Amino acid sequence: MPTSPPPFTLTQLRYFVRVAELGSMTAASEDLYVAQSAVSSAVHQLESSLGATLFIRQRSKGVHLTDQGHAFLTAALRVLTSADEAVSCLQPDHLSGPLSVGCFTTLAPFWLPGILEEIQR
Repeated sequence: MPTSPPPFTLTQLRYFVRVAELGSMTAASEDLYVAQSAVSSAVHQLESSLGATLFIRQRSKGVHLTDQGHAFLTAALRVLTSADEAVSCLQPDHLSGPLSVGCFTTLAPFWLPGILEEIQR
């Protein structure tokens, strides 16, 4: 059953998360290398599309998350992590799934520690 798309973009979520982490639209824009107006606009559009106030804005003190903002931040971090994992599984060097390793017991103490360390890395 098809569902409707979410009322936000991943970019809006990334901007929202960075603002929440840094407590400032200006600091987030500098960290993200985008114009402050772009961050502010994205956050405003996000709030409008959700119908929720995520931040309390104080001119000289930056922004603070509302209760709804705190709840949304937790969910937004999960969404962004899932999106990043979805993209990373497409990378050519991405490995996943179980791995079975076998070795003669007489050689295992000499070879397996180094091999397993290299596999984990």
